[in-house]
This record gives sequence, C-alpha cells and structure tokens, in this order.
Amino acid sequence: MSEHAKPGNRAPSTRRDFLKRTAAVSFAAASSCGIARGAFAGATGTIKVGMIGCGGRCTGAAGQALRTGRDVKLVAMCDIFEGRLENSLKALFRSAGDSGSRGRTGGFRDQIDVPPERRFVGFDGYKNVIDCSDVLLIACASKFHPMYAEAAIR
Repeated sequence: MSEHAKPGNRAPSTRRDFLKRTAAVSFAAASSCGIARGAFAGATGTIKVGMIGCGGRCTGAAGQALRTGRDVKLVAMCDIFEGRLENSLKALFRSAGDSGSRGRTGGFRDQIDVPPERRFVGFDGYKNVIDCSDVLLIACASKFHPMYAEAAIR
C-alpha cells in the first residue's frame, strides 16, 4: 500500500475539490432524471422546459435540452434582470439554426415558444415558470437554489 493510500495519510480535501465532486454528482443525478423523463415523454407528448436564471450557463443548458429531440419545447423564462432574459432569448434564437454536436439538421427554432406573457422578470418570477413547465433548468445565484428547488418539488 502506498503512503498516500493508507488511511489517515490522505491529502486534505480543498473547497475546489469538494465543489468539483458535488457538481459531478449533481450533474449525473440531473442527467439521469432527464433520461428517465425522456423515456416517458413519448407517451405524454411535449416536454415543457422552463428557465430560472438566464445567464450563459442556463442559456447553454436550454440549447442542449432543445437539441435532444423535437418533443422538447422551451416555454417559460425568468430572471431578475429583463435585459439578461431578452439577451438569453436572442442567443437561443441565434443558435437555433446550428446543427449541434449530434449533427441534427434544422435546428430548434420552432421549439422556442416563449411569448411575452411567459417571460417573467423579478424575484418571484420563478413561481410562474414552475407553473408553466414540466422540467426546470435552474442556473442562478446559488443562495436561491434551495428555495427554487423546494418550490418546484411542491
């Protein structure tokens, strides 16, 4: 047994290591939920996706979700800043024509269905997004995640 493999001789875990491991586990759990939901979606129709937080991370995740299949639609968005929400929507429309890494042609422009009445600005907009959506993408200030997740579960 090497010196590092012996119990008690492990290097101290850093905050960065902890965050990396936690993010990996969270992503794996979220991905598996999406796969399970996707398997069931064929029987129920369209999967309605909502975005809570409209920064680059959530915008990218929404684009990836929309590329998974034609039965996925973006139906609602919220952010505390109107400009960020509008920029996110514009970015999604710009990238909608791209084929993506899976080589799917035609893009996903027709899967973006977020009219002004489903664009919510402010701290309580998440409640409306939850009401409109089957699946939530939450990417915002981490101090709000527990509150949003709890509301979605209820």
